[in-house]
Amino acid sequence: MDSMGRTGYGAGSGAGGARAVLGQRATVLLPPTNFEQAEESTQNAPDTQLTLEWAYGYGAAGLHWISEDEFVFPVAALGVVQCLKPAKQKFFIGHSKRITCLSYCASARLCASGQMDPKGTGGPFICLWRPADCILLSVLAFPMHEEQICSLCFSPDGSQLFTMGRDRTNTLALWESFLPLKAGFPVSKALTDLPKVFRKPLAKVSTGKVPAFGMAASGSSANFQFATYDAGRDRSSGVLLKFWSVSQGELRGRGAIFPAAEQPRHVLNCAWIGAGTRCLACGDNGCLYIFEGNQAVMCQRISQQPLGFALEISEGELLLGAKNGVLHFAKLKQLERPERGLEVSSQPLHELPGAALLRGGRPLAFAAAAKAAAGKALLGSDNHHLVVLDAANRRLLSVPQLSHGGELQALCCHPDPQLQLLASGGTDACIRFWDAKEHVPVVGRILDFATSRNGAPPGVYSLGFSPSGASLAAGLGDGKLQWLRFPQLQGSACSLGKERLSALCFVEEEILVVGSWDQVVYLVNSSLRILRVMKGNSSSVTHMQITADRTFLMTNSKDGQVLYFNLATGERITQETTRDASWASWTCPMGWPTMGIWGANKSYSVTDVKCCQNLRSQGELLAMGDTSHCVKLFRFPALGNAGCHTYDAHGAFVTAMVPLPSAGEQHQHLVTAGGDDHAILQWRLAGPALHPDPSARTRAWHDEHMEEPKPVQLLRPSEARHGARNVAAALASQRPPWELDERPNEGARPARSKSKGSTPGAWVQHGNPAAPYAEHPEITERRSPGRAPGSTRAASGGVAGRSTEQLGAAGASRRAASASVSASAGPGAGVATGVREERRTFKQKGLFSGRDWVDQGAIHPGVASHAQAGYEQWTMPDWDWEDPPRGRRHANLR
Repeated sequence: MDSMGRTGYGAGSGAGGARAVLGQRATVLLPPTNFEQAEESTQNAPDTQLTLEWAYGYGAAGLHWISEDEFVFPVAALGVVQCLKPAKQKFFIGHSKRITCLSYCASARLCASGQMDPKGTGGPFICLWRPADCILLSVLAFPMHEEQICSLCFSPDGSQLFTMGRDRTNTLALWESFLPLKAGFPVSKALTDLPKVFRKPLAKVSTGKVPAFGMAASGSSANFQFATYDAGRDRSSGVLLKFWSVSQGELRGRGAIFPAAEQPRHVLNCAWIGAGTRCLACGDNGCLYIFEGNQAVMCQRISQQPLGFALEISEGELLLGAKNGVLHFAKLKQLERPERGLEVSSQPLHELPGAALLRGGRPLAFAAAAKAAAGKALLGSDNHHLVVLDAANRRLLSVPQLSHGGELQALCCHPDPQLQLLASGGTDACIRFWDAKEHVPVVGRILDFATSRNGAPPGVYSLGFSPSGASLAAGLGDGKLQWLRFPQLQGSACSLGKERLSALCFVEEEILVVGSWDQVVYLVNSSLRILRVMKGNSSSVTHMQITADRTFLMTNSKDGQVLYFNLATGERITQETTRDASWASWTCPMGWPTMGIWGANKSYSVTDVKCCQNLRSQGELLAMGDTSHCVKLFRFPALGNAGCHTYDAHGAFVTAMVPLPSAGEQHQHLVTAGGDDHAILQWRLAGPALHPDPSARTRAWHDEHMEEPKPVQLLRPSEARHGARNVAAALASQRPPWELDERPNEGARPARSKSKGSTPGAWVQHGNPAAPYAEHPEITERRSPGRAPGSTRAASGGVAGRSTEQLGAAGASRRAASASVSASAGPGAGVATGVREERRTFKQKGLFSGRDWVDQGAIHPGVASHAQAGYEQWTMPDWDWEDPPRGRRHANLR
C-alpha cells in the first residue's frame, strides 16, 4: 500500500497490477501498459462542476400558485418554482433529505418546507425561504419533531406558522418568531444576516397517536382556525380531523363530529370556503362533508371512490377530484343553507377537451389542488402528475409535470443530438419519454406492460437505444426482453428466464447483450434468437459495458466480481486481454479507472454505488450516483483517494444516469434518476470552480447567545500569501460548540442538551447565479503515519466507525452534516446554534493540537460578505425570472 491509499502499483511503466479494495472486497486491477502514475494534484476535485438545470417529476407533498403563471411544488429534496410562460424553473436547495410537506403564504410571499429525518442524531427541520429568489431565511429545528415533518401551514397574515412532526404523540408546534428580519411582515428586505436556527416554538401540544399528514388554514384573520387531518397516509390509524384555534398563545383543538351513518375511515383532504367559517372535508368513502365549527352540517356521497381534493373555484361552486380520475363539478343549492346539498355533474379527466393525450395512461388519483386568480386550477395526483385545468370552461390546458408511479430504475437517451429524447422505466412497468431540449414530458407516449405471471407489475429495470436510434430494448423484472421499433413503439418479446434483466447494451444495430439476475449474460439478435450464453458470474449481473470495437464485454456483479468476455466466441478472457482496450462508454463502478470512487468512500459496500458514467468535458470526468442520495463528480480516471464534488438534490438512491448526446465531442449535460423520489434531474456541466479553496468559506450559522471562543488559524503557509482578507475569512470561523466542552480553559461552557438535536447541513449558495449548485468538494487526505483507520474522532459523535478522512476532509456531505450534530438549545425563543463551516483537515503539527475535526455546515462566502460590509436594505421587486440585482451585498470574499 502506497501513498494513493488502499491501492498499490507495481514497478515499471504500468507493468504490475493495482491491488484495490472495491466495496470492501479486495481485488487486483491492471492499469494500461503506458500508464504513468499521475501527480497528486490530479486527484483533487475537478474544475468542472454540475449546475442543476431542470427537474422533472412531482413529489405529491403540496403545491401552490404564487402568481397567474408561477407555482411552487416539491420534488425529491428540491423546492421547485416553475413558470409556465416562459417555461423556466428556479430551485430551493436547502434540504438534506426528501421534502415531505410545503406551504406558501401569499401575504408574506414566503415558503415553508419540511423534510425527512436525516441519518444520525439530527432530526428533521423546516426551512423558511422566499420563492422570489429561493434564498434561505431561517431554519426551525424543534427537537420534539422526529422521523419527519408531517405537515405545516401559515396563518393568513404570515405571522404564525404551525408544524407537526411524527413523534410518539405527534406534537403540534406554534411558531411566531421564526425570521431573522426585524421589520416583521411582509418580507421587504434582503437577507441581512446569516441564516439562523430557531429551536423553541411559542407553544406546543400533543395531538394523540394518529399522525396528521395534512393541514388547511382558513383565509380569514378575524376568525382564524385551521384543520389537521390524517390524509390517509397511515392506513393502520383511524379517522383524524381536528379544528384548532389560537387563544392567548395557546393551541386549542376540537375533534370533528361526523354523522353516525356516514363516518369515513380517513379524511383525505380539507379546504376552507366562504369567510373561513366552513370547512370542506373529503372522505375515503366518497362523501363530502361541510363543517361549521366542529359539527358536520352537510354530508353527501359524491363518488363511489375516495375523494382526493375539494376546491372552491368561485362563490358556491366547487371542484372535486376522486381517486379514479373523475372530476366532479358541484354547486351549493343555497349558500346560506349548505345542508340543502349540492348539484353535481361528473366527467372523467381524459374526456375533457385537451385531455386526449392522457387517455393512454392510467387514471389520475387526485390528491391535491390549488387555484390561481385567473380561474386556473393546478391538480396533483398520487401517481405524480401535475395538470393545469381551466375549471370554468372545463378544459385541460397543460401537463407541466409527471413521473412514474413506482421507483425509477432505468434511463437511456436517443443517440440523435438534435432530438435529445430521454426514455425512463420503473417498477410500475411503464416506459415514459421526456423532451430534454424543451424540458417537457412527452405526454401520451407511454408503454404500459401487462402484469407478470404472479399478477405483480414486472417493472422495467434496463433500457437502451440502438446505435441508430431505430430500436429500443427494455429488460423487465420477470425476465422478458422487449425489442421495439422506434418511433412506432411496436415489436416483440421473448423470455430469458424468470429473473430480472438488470443491464443491457447494443453491440450492433441488430445484436444486443443482456445481463440477468440469474448470473448469465445473453447475446440476442433482433429476431430474439439467443446467439450465445456467457456464464461465470457468481452473483447477479448489475452493470455491463463493451469496447469501442465491439469485441469485448466487461461485467460487474452483485458480489463485486469483475469478469471479461469475448463477444465473438462467448468465452471468458483474462483482464490482461482488455488491458489496453478502448471502451465505448464507462458505466461499470468496479474497474481500474474507478478505484477512486471506493478510495474516497471506504465505508461503501459493493451495492452502495448504483451507477456511474464517464463524461467528456474540459477533461475526462466521472459521475457517480450512490445510496446516500448523492451525485458525485470525479476526474477520470479516478485513482487512489480521489477528490470529488458532491451534489445533494435527490431524495432517494440515484439509480441511473446518462449523458445527453451533443453535436461536438464534449458532453454538455448529465441526466440522473432517483429511485422512489420520482425525480429525473437534468444537470449542466459548468466551467471551472468559482471557489475551489475551501479555506475561504465561513461558518453557516450565527448564535448571538453564544460566547465567542478564541479563533484558530487554519491557513496553510501558501494561503498566507493571499493577504489579510483570506486571514480574516479564516479567523471568522469558530470551533463548533461541542468542542468547548472538552476545553475547560477557554470561555464558558454551554450546557449540553440530552434531547435530540437537529441541525441542517450545507445550504444554498445565496445570491450568486453563477455559482454551481450545492457543491461540496470532497478531498480526502492521507492518513497520518501510525494512525489506525477510524481512530480519529468525528465531530459530536459523527458517524460511528468512520474517521475524519472517511467523512471527507474538504467538506463532509450534507447528509453527514445533518446527521452528526446534536447542538444544545439556548435559553429563550429564537435561539440559534453556532455551527462552523466545513473546513479542510490539515494534519501539520500545531494546527489542531493533535486533534482533527470535521466542521459542520457550509455556506458560500458571498453570504457573509454583505454582513461584514454593512446591511444594505432593498425592497423586494415584483416577481421577475431574471436574477435580482446582486450588487455589493453578494460580493465574494477574496
